[in-house]
Amino acid sequence: MNEEGRSTCPSCEQPGMTWREAIQVFDYAGQAGLVELTATVQVGHCAACGEEFTDWRAEDGLAAAVARHLATLRADGAEAVGSKKP
Repeated sequence: MNEEGRSTCPSCEQPGMTWREAIQVFDYAGQAGLVELTATVQVGHCAACGEEFTDWRAEDGLAAAVARHLATLRADGAEAVGSKKP
């Protein structure tokens, strides 16, 4: 395994994984309603079998996008996450 993560493909178990950044758009349903967020995620590509996949690094990218969204809501004076509306 290298510093970028898995060095062999989890599908075909051949070496030669490469990684790239990609933009992922996803829906997030929070207390402010449904919004579309954008995240930068890492995508792995196997040269041997052509499979592409994401791992924990992509999840970190999605979580960061949600955190930025929630921070924006708080900065705009929106109700804090987890509190109940009257």
